[in-house]
Amino acid sequence: MLEEYDDILSPQVVSYILGIGKNVTLRLLQNGEIPAKKVGNQWRILKSDLIVYLQTPSNR
Repeated sequence: MLEEYDDILSPQVVSYILGIGKNVTLRLLQNGEIPAKKVGNQWRILKSDLIVYLQTPSNR
């Protein structure tokens, strides 16, 4: 799943994968619904965390 993507994703890539807007993605990151770390002022998301998020039935 998601083999064509790097192991660390940006919010823009996550938005594309999920098919949602940038603001919704940022809200999911800020609320901790998708685990992420902020490096400086940029969000970084582990692909493995996004896969777990996608596999959770309540997030489909």
